[in-house]
Amino acid sequence: MKRAFGCFGLVVSFCLMVGLSACVADLDEELPYACVEHESCPSGRLCVNGRCEAPSACPDACGSEGERLCTEDGRYRLCAHLDNGCLSWGEALPCESGSTCSDGACVACNNACQSAGLRQCHGRSFQVCVADGKGCLQWSELESCGDNMQCIAAGVCSLACPDPCAVVDERECIDAKNYRVCTYHGGGDCLTWSAVEPCHNNEYCVAGSCEPCPEGFAFIPAGTFTMGSPEHEPGRGEDETPHQVTLSHDFCMAETEFTQEQYRVMVERSGGSVPVTCSDCPAWGFDWHMAAYWLNFLSGWANLPTCYRCTVDAHGPSCTPTTNSPYDCFGYRLPTEAEWEYAARALTNTAYYSGDMYEGTCDVLDPSLSPIAWYCANANNALQPVKGKNPNGWGLYDMLGNVAEWVHDSPRDYDSAAVVDPHGGFTNDAMHRGGSIQDTPSGCRTASRAGRSERGSAPEWVGFRPVLLLP
Repeated sequence: MKRAFGCFGLVVSFCLMVGLSACVADLDEELPYACVEHESCPSGRLCVNGRCEAPSACPDACGSEGERLCTEDGRYRLCAHLDNGCLSWGEALPCESGSTCSDGACVACNNACQSAGLRQCHGRSFQVCVADGKGCLQWSELESCGDNMQCIAAGVCSLACPDPCAVVDERECIDAKNYRVCTYHGGGDCLTWSAVEPCHNNEYCVAGSCEPCPEGFAFIPAGTFTMGSPEHEPGRGEDETPHQVTLSHDFCMAETEFTQEQYRVMVERSGGSVPVTCSDCPAWGFDWHMAAYWLNFLSGWANLPTCYRCTVDAHGPSCTPTTNSPYDCFGYRLPTEAEWEYAARALTNTAYYSGDMYEGTCDVLDPSLSPIAWYCANANNALQPVKGKNPNGWGLYDMLGNVAEWVHDSPRDYDSAAVVDPHGGFTNDAMHRGGSIQDTPSGCRTASRAGRSERGSAPEWVGFRPVLLLP
């Protein structure tokens, strides 16, 4: 303090000699004050190392305590008083993870990602997770995989989609028992068909879905019905005694009679050829053995057991059942007479599945029969394309009229006793049911048994309709 006073005394003496105003100006510009705090310094000065100094004397000076300054690499510096009394920028500090410094504040990174080098797909392009030099991990700009390339799982580019498809989760049948699904290849953006998958043992692939029955077949549930006709039904025969029948198996029946186009395809697959006059009309002119023979082909193509044992000579095939009971064979076969009538009725008990019979001649249309059948009153003695009339309740077309249909078994005698899974065995004769384009309304009744022929004969306007018993 004495030294400070000594200096001050000399200064005062000097000021008295040169003038007070000049001395004060010189003090402000040249001579520092001793200080302890900033407040003890003149206005505009800071206490630096015990002396009042101009702010420019502080290294890396800043203006306001607590202010932040962003660095180029995304960190920040804080304005604070140093131990020497300077208000200066501190060392660069990092923002929290996932954020960067912008305009003096730590803010969340834009387009952030989690791990450097990570890749992701966008259509046929990809992005990479990279450091942006400002403390952030961000997705890069999109980069194309290039021509004939695709982006798959983990953002990797590979050759374009193998076996491409169009709609995710679309399903496609490969054959009667197998299907595949349209899916994203390897989890990427490439839509491609999956590996082939099988339906369950008792299902068939129809329009990409596994269903109880093959495509073009209707599902017929097991059940009980009254077979035959009541005594008051017009046109009934004496062999139509009504009785209760139970069928213990579900089965599938073709929605239509076997068509000429289906016959052509079958013959060509067997190495032959056949003329077709009406593709969608029923095929006809078969004897029973020929129908059984072609049904064996259907079973073979579907990898199902065959229901007939056939030999072929110059006169054509000759077939017998492979099982004593037709209900023990789970390949394609002709329906039993009971199965045929049960399917035709579709839970109805009237003369036709559309109602009662009103007109018994070929001269006047029967209002119940005409909407569902081609017969003598409306067919003009010509076969008609299938599905031209209304189906029954189970989706079966032309069960009555157009062509009559061979059944599997021989005629059996009806009585009033209830039976389960009946069949007439195997003799030389077989039934054909449903009537044809030449039959009267009476002959097209659901219960009519007027059609009966030797198995080796080929009656006019007789075709067939396959069934498939379900386990």
